[in-house]
Amino acid sequence: MSTTRPVSTYSSRGQLHYQMLLGEHDSDPGQVALPRTWFGLPWSAIYLYGSLRDEEGELYTVLRAPEYSGGGRKRFFLQSTLDGAQDLKVHAASRNSARSTGFVRTHTNGTTSLVSAPDSEGDAFTFTVDSTTSRWTEGAVIDLRGTLVEPGLHWHLPHAEDGYYYVSQLYDVEGEILGRKVRGFYGADDMYMHGLCYQDDLLIGRRLHVAWYTWATRYVDGSLDGGHFMLGHDGLGMLLLCDETGAVRRTTNVTGHVEVDGTGLWPRRIEVHAPGEDWEFLPDPRGRMVDFMPMPNPQTEGRWRRIGDTREPSHWFAYGEIAPSHGLTPRRYEDPV
Repeated sequence: MSTTRPVSTYSSRGQLHYQMLLGEHDSDPGQVALPRTWFGLPWSAIYLYGSLRDEEGELYTVLRAPEYSGGGRKRFFLQSTLDGAQDLKVHAASRNSARSTGFVRTHTNGTTSLVSAPDSEGDAFTFTVDSTTSRWTEGAVIDLRGTLVEPGLHWHLPHAEDGYYYVSQLYDVEGEILGRKVRGFYGADDMYMHGLCYQDDLLIGRRLHVAWYTWATRYVDGSLDGGHFMLGHDGLGMLLLCDETGAVRRTTNVTGHVEVDGTGLWPRRIEVHAPGEDWEFLPDPRGRMVDFMPMPNPQTEGRWRRIGDTREPSHWFAYGEIAPSHGLTPRRYEDPV
């Protein structure tokens, strides 16, 4: 039986229904934050971001994003639930951090370093990475040391004018924040695109995605799951996962949905399904990043787990977002019969 698409549904040249390419990569430190092109896309920024918890259960998120064309003027963002906060709140220490403007990148003897400009005002930052470890400091505010979760994962969203190439490295992390011992994860993810994520990109500009998360969980028994989930419209969507053995699972054959709370802004639960894969997102009760609002893609920390999984988590992060104004369930194109 053959099918025919109505002319009104034909794609233009260069538009491939937002289907993604998924895979793994070896983590070459020489490529980190390297100003080059991939698939015709220039380097846009490196996103250093993650979530950690201290021994009392307080939650912290960390974010710095040095950008193309000089680094940009953004500072380091530390959010926390300290002082009885019911949501994640930007900590005052963020205001004293150096801007990313004029940051310096070097690569020597297998190690890449990103450091704040020598003449920058505020608390200096450093990020260093070799083939298996990394370290991130922001003055005396954070000192975090990470071990690579292998392998690196990457995905490419081709499009005629404004596609993505996203290269992710996740790290299992311990260290200190504001003098408190913490455990968790962070990512060091390079984005190659024209312009900046959330400012010039497909997901927001074309109202394409429903949910997007990067996450990892280390369990008490030593096992691990982590990777990337995305739900979106038309052909957009992915499941890209690794485990403690380095095995990778990947597919764009995903479905799912988002359930929101009474405000209509924050996730109560998210499900992602693929052949042989059924996952759910459990938001942290204090994981809403309220100081970043208003925005079309509210961001919430929490934990992903396989539905029915009873393993006890040791530490975890799930840094991501939903986009309620884009819808709560992916809309798929289907051929008429």
